[in-house]
Amino acid sequence: MSNYLEQMLNGFTHTRIDTPPIRLKHYPHLIGGESDLWDMFLLMYPNFFSSVSYDVRVGNGVPIKQEWESPIQKMARDLSQKRIDVIGEKDGVLWIIELKIDPTIRIIGQLEGYSILFLNQLGKQIKIRLTMIANKMDGDLQTVLTAKKIEWFVV
Repeated sequence: MSNYLEQMLNGFTHTRIDTPPIRLKHYPHLIGGESDLWDMFLLMYPNFFSSVSYDVRVGNGVPIKQEWESPIQKMARDLSQKRIDVIGEKDGVLWIIELKIDPTIRIIGQLEGYSILFLNQLGKQIKIRLTMIANKMDGDLQTVLTAKKIEWFVV
């Protein structure tokens, strides 16, 4: 396991860490064509990341009422927290990755929001990169992603 990624995700709920990334039959939290996008990325860039973690939950979710029973509190938190598709590690930098079929400009707010929640929950500043992996790209989205210094891959 990658000590760095494991250390950074200590205290976060996530589904699994793979070092190195491996192709799976089913990737946690990825739905529809998102799994296919991730599979294509791993085929095209097999050694890009040294490790990855899936379904990383950030933020507080809905307010939890103390009168709720423990299982209900946990369920409410788990279902309402924001969920990062993948966090990849490359050369000591964590990449917050969202996979999108037919991406729109909304992905920028999603990635920026996730990064704020992630760093806030982490409680310290580290180097991160925001990344979109998609099946296609239009010129306007590419212009904005480039201006915002958000990495992107079309697979």
